[in-house]
Amino acid sequence: MHSNLGRYDVIKSAFAAYILKGLNRLLPVTPALQAYQQRQDMAKLAVCEDRMVDKAEELLAQYQKTGTRHLEAPLPVVLLAFAKEMSPIAPDRGQSIANPVIVSLTEAPTVTYYKARFDHVEARAQLAYVTHESETARAMVSQMRLYLNAFESHRWPIVWTHNGQTFTTTCSLESYEPMDEPVDVEGRNNLSILVWNLTLNCQMPYLDDHVPVVKQVDYSMATPIQVISKSSTHEPTSGISRWQPYPLALDSSC
Repeated sequence: MHSNLGRYDVIKSAFAAYILKGLNRLLPVTPALQAYQQRQDMAKLAVCEDRMVDKAEELLAQYQKTGTRHLEAPLPVVLLAFAKEMSPIAPDRGQSIANPVIVSLTEAPTVTYYKARFDHVEARAQLAYVTHESETARAMVSQMRLYLNAFESHRWPIVWTHNGQTFTTTCSLESYEPMDEPVDVEGRNNLSILVWNLTLNCQMPYLDDHVPVVKQVDYSMATPIQVISKSSTHEPTSGISRWQPYPLALDSSC
């Protein structure tokens, strides 16, 4: 049975796609951004595994030496880093679902039920905008802040797979007004680096094997989870977004 539940890398991949979507919308207001927007996605955003941007020089060197890149890898580039740990979300921002609730991944007439729990967590991430000149760095962070603040960008989907079915939960940021923190690299006066510190609010789902027989089901007690049709080309935009005591309510209005 294929399942990607409880995997931190699923959350990281979804956030990388969310950031890349914003980067692809940047208006090329400087010559460097014009060249940047002509590159492939993999040359725009680089993910640094399980470490924060605490040593920008080392991360930049790693980016320039990885794969087919060389020591003169093109700038600007955006480096995305994640902390190794996750923390329980603050009580005023949400709560976990520790006691199992009954959820359905399929629709009638072949409804399959599972016992589900959800760990509501905070994950720390950093974005480093690395450019040769400060004008381009300022243009990038300014436009990306507008992207974060757009209403349609306040939440993004995380797609999970379990037992041949897919469903989504949503993720959001604790703040959509990140501060620009300049970082200096010793001996590199031709670099301009601005760093954002971000906190992600997300849910980590865990589903037990399906309940084979449910007698006298009270449908008001079952939580429908959004099912993504295999033939659908629409990007999922809703999911379990608000947590309430059992039974759980599905809120697709935000």
